[in-house]
Formats: sequence, C-alpha cells, structure tokens
Amino acid sequence: MKGLSLITLAVGFTLLLTGHAARIEIDTQGDPNSRLEIRNVTLPDGTEVELYIIRARPVIVTVDEQELVAEHIEFDLTNRLIRIVGFGTFTTESETVQGNDLVIELEEETFRGTDVLIVTEAIDVFGVEASRVPGQISVASGAFSPCSRCNQRVHDFGFSAKRLELFPGDRLVAFDVTLLIRGVEILPIPVLVLPLGPPDRRPRLSISQGTESERAEVELDWPYVAGSNALGTFSVRYFADVNPGSGGTIFDRLLGGQIDTSYVGGAVAHRFFTPRGSGTFDLEFLPGFLDASGERTDEEFTTRFNFTTEPSLDIPQIDLLVERDDGVRQELVEYNLSLENTANGIRARYQTQGFIDLNPKDDVTDPSFQSAANPRRTLSLLEFQPTGETPLSAGPFTVRDLRLELGIFEDASNPTNRSAAISPLATEGRLLEQHTLQLTPTPLWSGFNLSGETAFTGHYYTTAERLIDWDTNLRAVQDFGSAASFSVTFRRDTNEGETPFRFDQIPLSKRTDLTSTLRVTPAPWLSFSASESFVFLDSRRPQFEGLQPLESRLDLFQNLDFLDISLSNRYDFPEDDPGTLDAEVRLRSSSETVRTTFELTHVQDLNATADRITGQIADDTETAAELNLSLGRYLSASASSGYRFAPPLEEAPEIPREFWRPLELDLTVGTTDQSDRLPSLNVGFERDLNLGRLEELSLEATGRLGPVELSASQGFDFVEEEGATASRPGNSRIRASWPGVVGLEADGLTLIRSEWLGLTAAEQVPKTFTISLRDTPRERDEAWRLRYRTTRNPIENEAGEIIDFTNSNTSIEAQVQLQDVVLSNARFTVNLFADIRLPDEDTEADGALEAWFVRRSDLEILADLYGRVGIQGNLRYQETVVAEPFEITRAALTIDDFTVTVRPVGDLFVGATFDDIWDFTGNTPSATPYNFQPTLFVAWDRCCWALIGSWDTETGQLKIALTTPGGTEGFEQAFDTGIALPGRMSDE
Repeated sequence: MKGLSLITLAVGFTLLLTGHAARIEIDTQGDPNSRLEIRNVTLPDGTEVELYIIRARPVIVTVDEQELVAEHIEFDLTNRLIRIVGFGTFTTESETVQGNDLVIELEEETFRGTDVLIVTEAIDVFGVEASRVPGQISVASGAFSPCSRCNQRVHDFGFSAKRLELFPGDRLVAFDVTLLIRGVEILPIPVLVLPLGPPDRRPRLSISQGTESERAEVELDWPYVAGSNALGTFSVRYFADVNPGSGGTIFDRLLGGQIDTSYVGGAVAHRFFTPRGSGTFDLEFLPGFLDASGERTDEEFTTRFNFTTEPSLDIPQIDLLVERDDGVRQELVEYNLSLENTANGIRARYQTQGFIDLNPKDDVTDPSFQSAANPRRTLSLLEFQPTGETPLSAGPFTVRDLRLELGIFEDASNPTNRSAAISPLATEGRLLEQHTLQLTPTPLWSGFNLSGETAFTGHYYTTAERLIDWDTNLRAVQDFGSAASFSVTFRRDTNEGETPFRFDQIPLSKRTDLTSTLRVTPAPWLSFSASESFVFLDSRRPQFEGLQPLESRLDLFQNLDFLDISLSNRYDFPEDDPGTLDAEVRLRSSSETVRTTFELTHVQDLNATADRITGQIADDTETAAELNLSLGRYLSASASSGYRFAPPLEEAPEIPREFWRPLELDLTVGTTDQSDRLPSLNVGFERDLNLGRLEELSLEATGRLGPVELSASQGFDFVEEEGATASRPGNSRIRASWPGVVGLEADGLTLIRSEWLGLTAAEQVPKTFTISLRDTPRERDEAWRLRYRTTRNPIENEAGEIIDFTNSNTSIEAQVQLQDVVLSNARFTVNLFADIRLPDEDTEADGALEAWFVRRSDLEILADLYGRVGIQGNLRYQETVVAEPFEITRAALTIDDFTVTVRPVGDLFVGATFDDIWDFTGNTPSATPYNFQPTLFVAWDRCCWALIGSWDTETGQLKIALTTPGGTEGFEQAFDTGIALPGRMSDE
C-alpha cells in the first residue's frame, strides 16, 4: 500500500495493548513512498504472528506520551511488541533513547536495544546494549561524560564502565569504571555513584565558622538508596565551641578558631515503599551543649516512624505513628495506631493512642496531642459506621449519620463533675451511639405535609453516667396552592447529663418552643408573612419564656431589580405594646459601572407613651433618607439625614429641639482596603440642620509601603466664638502598622491647620498628645502595649500669639496580657498594668508636678503549677501625691483575694487567702506594713460530701462546714478560739 501519508490506528492497535487501551498515531510526514504491509509470519518454534510493517522516511509513532522515530517499524500484535529495524529513537517523559534494533514492550514499559544513546535531563549515556525495566535502565559497556553536551569531539574528561545502572531522576551507578582525560585512560575506579536527583537528593557539605557567641558547624547530608523500594538521607552534624584567632591557619579558615569543645549529632530520614503502602522513619540526635555557666544542656532525640497502607488498594487500612520529640515533650514516646476495614457495607475502625514516659521522675506528664477535644489516652476505640451513600429507609423514615463507638479512655477529670473531680485523672469506658432519624415530607391530605428530624448523640459511661445531645424538630405545612402556606414547627433541643472526662464536655441547656408562620404570595410582586412563637422552656434564658412578639412583614415589588418596598411590625402582646410600623422604600440602579441606591425609611410609633421619670411623651416617629453613589471601585459618595416629628424638649428653653438629624456627606476616592496596595482619600462632612452650622469635618488618607500599612486622619471641631463659627483641629491620628510585627500610633498632632482650608481659627486650647507602640498579632489578642501621654498647653506672648507649648500631666503606661500560657506543666494567665506619672516641664505653674510617681499598677495572676499548686489573686499598688510641695501622701499595696492552694493528695486541699492593704507611708496606722494574717483553710473533698475548715488568723475565728451531696451547704459552725497571729503594732 503506497502513498500512505498519515495513518491513525486509534482502534485497531488497541488490540496490541489489550487491557491497556492506548491511542497510537502514525505519521509518515507526507513521504510519497511510505508503505504499510500486513504479514503472517511463522516463527521457528511454529508460532504464527501477525506483523504490521511500516516504512517511511521517517515514521513517527506516538503512543500516549511516548514517541518512536525510525524508518522501519514492525508491530507484533501477537506478542505486543514494537520492533525498530535499524536505527531509531524512543522518547519518554524522563529520557530519550537512540539505538539500533530497539525492541519495546509498551505494556510492561520496557525496551531492549543495541548501540544506544540515552538522553536524560541531567546527563547522556552511550552503550553497546541496553535494557529497561520500570524505573531502571541497564547498560553494558557504557560511557558518559559531563562534556557530552559541549560539542567537543574529544571530551575533556569522562568515564567508561563495563556496566551502568541508570535510575532516571535519581542516580547513576557505574561498575568497573575508568577515568578518561581527553580520551586517555587515567585511573580505574571500582564503583562510581553520580547523583542525578533534585537538590534535596544530592550530597551536601556545609561549613559555618564559629564566633565568640556562635558555634562552628559542619553539616554533611548524604542521600542513599536501599534497594528498589527505599531511599533516604544520612546526615552528620559536627559542632564546636571555638576560640577565634588562636587555631592556626587551617582551623581559623575552616572553623573560625581553635576548637575548645566538640559535639557530634546526626540524623537519618528514611522513606520506604511496599506493595501495600509506604512509610517514613526519621531519627535526629542533637547533643547537649555547654552553656555560659558551664552546665551541659539536655540531649534531644527526635524519632518518628509512620506507616500507611495505600488507600486505593482494597485491603484493610493501617496507619501507625510512633514519635518522640524532646523539643516538645522531653523523653515522651507517643503512638497512634489506626486499623480500618470495610466489609458488607460496614466500615470498622480500631484506634489506640497514648504515650510511654521514658523518665517518670521528670516534670512531663501529658502528651502533646491532649486537647479539649482529644483525650490523654485512647486505650481502645472500636467504631462502626455504614459506608453506603444511600441512607437506610423504611417508608417515610430515613436513618443516616449512624455511628457506634466502644472505647476506653484516660483523660483529665471533668472539673464540673464532683464524682469525677476527686481524682485528677479518670479512666473509664464509654459507649457512643449516634443517629439521625428523618421524616421525609409526607403528604397526609391535599397540600398538607409533615416532616421532621431528630439528631441524637448519646454517651454512656461505665460510671453509670450519661451525656445526651438530642435535637428534635417537627414541622407541619399546609399549602394553599402557590399563593399561601401555613406552617407550625416544634423544636426541642436538649443537652443534659454528666461526663467524667474533660474532653467530652458540652454546654448543658434545654429549650423547647413552638413557632407558627403564615406566608401569603398572591402575586409575584406581593408577599406577606407573620410569625409567632411560644417558648415553653429555656434553661439559659428563663426570662424569655412564654409568648413572643408577633413579627409581621409585607414586601412589595421584590420581583423588580430597581425597586422594593417593605412594611414590618413587631407586636408584643404580653406587654400590650404594638411597637412601631417600619416602612422602607429602596431604589437601585442596575449599571455595572455606576451603582446608585436610594433608601427612604419611615418609623411610625404606634403607641407613644410618657417617660417614667421625666413624663415627656417618647415618640419614636421618624423619617430618614440615604443616597449612595459609586463609580467602579475607586469612587464612592453618600448622603444621609432624617427628621423626627416629636423630639423631646431640651432642658434649656433657648436650645432648639432637634427635629432634624445631622446632614452627613461622605466622599471616598480610592479604596480603604490596604490589601490592594492602592491609596485612598476620604472626606467626611456633618452639618447640624437645627442650628444651621457646620458640626464636623474629617479627612483621612491611607496607603501602603511594602508590608507596612499607613493611615492619617484629621478632624475639625466647630465652636461659636463672638457670634461666629470658628474651628480648631480636633481628633487626629497617624498610624503605621506592620501586621504580625509591631504597630505605632500617634494621636493629637495637628496635621492640617484650619487656616489652610480657609476656615476661621478658634482659640487654641490644651490638647492631649498620645503615642503608642504595641503588638500587632494576626490570630491572637494583643500581648503588650506601651503608651506615652501628655497635655500640650499653648504659651502666648503679649500680642496673643502662640510662641511655644509646654507639657503637663505626662504619663507612661505599660500593659502586658498573657492568656493561658503553658510552660511545661505550668499554666498561667498574667495581666500587668502600670501607669507612671512624669514631672511637668513648667514646674512654676500652679499645681505643677516636680517629680515622678507610680499613679497605679495592677498585677492579676492565675496559675496552675504541676496540677498541685494553684495561685490566684490581684496585687494593686497606688501612690497619691501633693504637688506643692511635692510629697507622697499615700503609697499603698492592696492585696485582694490572693490565694495559694496546695493539693498534697488526691482529695485533700490546703491553702491560704490573704486580703490586706499595706500603707508604706505610715499615714494609716491600721494599714501599716508588714502584716501577715491570712485565712488558712483545709478541704477534704469526698465527692458525696466535703469537710471544710478555715481559721481567720486576724480574728481567731474558726469555721467548720460539712456539705451534702451536690456541694450544697449542709452544716456550718463558726466559733471564736481567741487564737490569732500578731498583727500590726500601734505607734504607741
């Protein structure tokens, strides 16, 4: 068959790869002498094969992502082979092979050939013979050179080898190698390994010189391959304390000085693959270092072993993790094993999670995975859950979200459960059953549907306790065609019971209500709805139980894009209050570039009543309007105002009643969203329509400089002076914030003077100036803040001109807030505040302060140390001064409910509570330091009862109390012993 220019055998050659449907395209590049022949050939062993023979100059065969180029190609459909007769090229995603008589098995991704050239991304390899299996190419009598792509006829250097093993994308391993220099054999090498992988899979040697404060470090990373299914990296770390400048030429240049102390560490990062899954093994050792005091720090091990089966395989799934990280938990080995299998539509899963303490005598007792939702140990957990996407159905009822768990856990005791709180840890069994029963909408008669759902989660413990989360709703709907519907919904949400575990806690609550709703839609442009509820029970908000207000709403023209009108009312029947009738009219434009909205609202008070104190009629009737206009994203303007029909009378008769709401105008050019890095300018204007004068003017600009967000704003205050309106710079702020790093704010600066805007300047008055430096966290509360505050007083000359300013009432404030910080086994919260008053600049002024003093400082602390010691309380120090002459009249430390509690055994608590005021000035004899008369207490908590005793060491009073089950007071007796600790000494 001649004249074959393009052959596409998309279907016929699929038979070549039975079970591996590949698309094969054959292009002869328009060769007029191309030929296609089909031959039946009998091999010497008697086997008959069918050959498709294609000849052209050239023939290009594309099979999926692989390409063959030759002049003579034979397709052996019987043996599923492609043979290239003579010279040809075979290209895959990772390499290109050129050679004679190539034989390619596409189904097995293998080939064989002679006189080959293998072109990879990293290097070219020549060979007499080559064969390929997936992931590996073997070459006999091969050669390679980094100079092969330099157009050199004779390579400057290269290597020849009797045998080569090429692992594309990873490495080349050569045996019986000879180093060639300009083609001359120079040096025999038994084995040569050439890394070809990415940078993280190549050997790396790094040397960092040491200094007086930094250690020298030598890092060696050596990738390795352990067979065909495992690889990793072996690392050695050498550290040295050096004495700079005294190590001689070699050590000074390499390590930065003479070696004083050496340390050796290392790591192994191993990855392995099996027919069923893959895993990792990481091991890192960090030696102990000598610190500045000569003590050696602890050695740190980091070990992690993980194995996971392949999710795509239809086999039981295994996920095993064993790890130790001394940097997180010292000498604590944590493990997590999960086994999962699916059979007959049921998914079964087993899990155990816990830890092994290698050093029970240290302070580490809890694992890193313990949290509010995860227990301290999962000794055993067996879970069953259906896997089918189709839920279980029986008539109108459907069961979904079905789950059953059987588990044994160890966790911190629930502090709100007295039966569990007698021990710091609880180890109990738990049965969890969860399901959702749904009643699909069921028609009972024409237009009537009944639907509902109950979601139940029950926890049942071996302590005979239970914890229930049960939410139920039932809804009945009667449709009156498409014009109206009436629905009644009953809801009951219950969270009740107790749990011995802290991780299982849920907020307890009960609520039951009934809601009815009427909806009427007689036309697309008209709809009406009314809703009424009755709350039978609300354990969290019992004051809202009973009949709720009737909420009604009428909507008009919601089917139009440019107009809608609504009327709404909330009638409170229990209070006999008809409320207000709220009417809204909204007009909108539909243009994408120019967007305009106009909103007109009117509130009509349906029951204006007299104020209980003043007797004035409180009428909330009001009309307001708002207009918004925007051009694209970068220009927007708005205007709003309103009118009150019966505003309250002012106390002074000369002050007009405020019928009109202020006229507010706003214009923004640009965007205030600093993430788009575009600057913006905003102008705000407010006018008092009742007095007929300007009330407020504000300017604000924003921008961004790299990661720093910048903004500046200036406001103007308007006052009446000699019958005219004058202005002075009001509130102002300059802000620079680097999110996640630090923020700086300055308030009170005069950025723009009134005269610059053509305004009449008012008389200067003292202004407060503040500058703050603070924390700018991204995902937590602010941790610290420093603030400098002062009052700027103008100084005028004889002509009334301001010539300078002085600072008065200057202070520095510092605030630190640390919330629920965990250090080892200690957990604490600290709130610290300090306010220091600084001296005034003009000490000759009346009431000027000549020296600094601590105006106020507060320290609030809440700490739990090792689960044995608890500390809580507040310390407040305050000084009071007289300015002329400067004298500290009172310096007092207030100790407020400062309590220390110790738990020596599981159910015994002892401690002391201290309340006192220490006056360090001695002006108050009854508060003279230093006095120590705390209230000592001891409590023996036996769950079902508790014996409590306290001794007030100031009065000598002794109290003994015996509580009944539930912690309620059963018996208390107080009597005076006459025994007290010595208190303050009088002046006499």
